[in-house]
Amino acid sequence: PGYVAARRVLERIVFAPSLGPGSAGASAFELDRRLHELHYALGRVDGYYGLDDLDAVTAFQKVHGLPRTGTVDARVWRELQGAQIPRARYPGNHVEVSKGRQVLFLVRNGKVALVVPVSTGATGNTPLGHWRVYSRVPGYNAKAMYYSSFFVGGFAIHGYASVPPYPASHGCVRIPLWIAYRVFSLIDYGTAVYIYW
Repeated sequence: PGYVAARRVLERIVFAPSLGPGSAGASAFELDRRLHELHYALGRVDGYYGLDDLDAVTAFQKVHGLPRTGTVDARVWRELQGAQIPRARYPGNHVEVSKGRQVLFLVRNGKVALVVPVSTGATGNTPLGHWRVYSRVPGYNAKAMYYSSFFVGGFAIHGYASVPPYPASHGCVRIPLWIAYRVFSLIDYGTAVYIYW
């Protein structure tokens, strides 16, 4: 008696416009939140469409068979709404690289923990199979490879300045520079690397 029932309503309006580098606001934040929830690599969830968003969106487009534009349109929003975290092919802790989709999956306990866009060998020479990391080189080397994890011969997973959405390397698995240290820190000597089509 004497009091009126209190009610609080939170309303969030998220538009579904086209988003691209430089976009900011509620829609960009919702994009960040959803990509993070699906385990796509991001620098931060901040509502700003930066280079990390460009790479994460490109990885999402690769996984879902969408045009690899790195920008968001209505079709990408629809796919994001019903998407699930990608599934690993193998159990345990390891790295998987899909040459067909041009993505890397960092797997923990049989579940995909991180999805990163890659660019493999331009001639198709990135070797298929099951390998193990045998050498780790921090920082840059003489060939501008950044934080390299070698898994067979001269082939490595490493950061590089150019990571187009198609095969373009000499055979290594290129990943974006901004995520290279993080990936390197999660890969140790002996880590299994599965490369498949």
